[in-house]
Amino acid sequence: MSTDMYGVRVLNVDPDRLCVRIQVLVVYYDTGSRTYIPLPGEEPGVFLHFLWESAAGYLSNDDERKGPLGRVLSTDDILNYEWVDTNARRFISEVRRTATLNDPPTEEQWEELHDFYYERGGTWQDEGLLIQGEYEIRVTDRKWLEHLSKGQAWGSAAFPLNGDSWTAEDAPHILDLAQPALSLRTPNAMTSGAASR
Repeated sequence: MSTDMYGVRVLNVDPDRLCVRIQVLVVYYDTGSRTYIPLPGEEPGVFLHFLWESAAGYLSNDDERKGPLGRVLSTDDILNYEWVDTNARRFISEVRRTATLNDPPTEEQWEELHDFYYERGGTWQDEGLLIQGEYEIRVTDRKWLEHLSKGQAWGSAAFPLNGDSWTAEDAPHILDLAQPALSLRTPNAMTSGAASR
């Protein structure tokens, strides 16, 4: 079992705008050295991982939250960091951080912080002390939001990957190499004639 790096909570889902607002909490600290995992930036890979976790029935054995994203992406896909870095924009068109809190912690906060925090019943102990950010995520298809509802929360071992190199505006011009662009068919006459020689 992995150690959670972040806590994730759904603040609002707006399928008509292809948008979800989430809160991300840093839940892993090294209080002895006063260091912590930074909040994710705005690259889409880690946010694809967050959405996949909540759609794949991955959060626990009795997790009923399954959605199209969990059926489209396998565990092997989401753990293939090069694939995620290359393809995240096929699912997430934009990520924007809209708010930040407690970053960095004050000396007084460091005195009260613990090294690890785990989600219990949709909340985290000492939540008001934790570094946190709010993000607006736009997806490429409303079905990627079907499984989400306001108030859902989970711990995540996801972490930021390398930034991607293309934007949503580039997407229509990039070939999907997973699908053949052209299929060549050999005429039957050629194959039967070649076989008889």
